Amino acid sequence: MEIAGIVDKLVDRFGNTGLTDAAAEDNSYCLSLLTYNDRSFKIITDRLPLYEKYMNNDAIFEAFVRILQNAKQNCKIENNKVRRFPP
Repeated sequence: MEIAGIVDKLVDRFGNTGLTDAAAEDNSYCLSLLTYNDRSFKIITDRLPLYEKYMNNDAIFEAFVRILQNAKQNCKIENNKVRRFPP
């Protein structure tokens, strides 16, 4: 399976209403370990509403900061996509 498929499946899990904080932390940690390309980062930005409610958790927030740092190094990111990413 390619990275975009893995990202797709992991991000979709954030939409699960029964997702515990611990499971969300595990999910975000797994996402932070991947190397992002344009396609996989697009999945992250397009599905922001699925995981946005978890961003008040420090561990999850830090994982997404690592994702953004990875994407900045490996992707051609449009400035509006970075600005839309949670502060």
